[in-house]
Amino acid sequence: MMQLVLLSWHKFIYIYTRTEEKKFNYRKMLALNMKDKIYRAWKEAKKANRWDPDRECYLDPKGNIIVEQSSVTLETLIESIKQEDEQRER
Repeated sequence: MMQLVLLSWHKFIYIYTRTEEKKFNYRKMLALNMKDKIYRAWKEAKKANRWDPDRECYLDPKGNIIVEQSSVTLETLIESIKQEDEQRER
């Protein structure tokens, strides 16, 4: 049986009934989407030439640091999502 919990008006998350494999696949999908967002933000900042010579990095429109996609690993993102899930379950 699948139990759903409403997180916000448009997001549902499966809880307590997912296997570890399903959890991993869900986290991997989220991590791939996050990595794609990071790449698009970096590409846009590079195109707009928002290089900060003091910090030696690109900045988004709000002034936040944008890292290059190659410096972020999929495993790191999956692990951070796992930690967030565990904190939420407590």
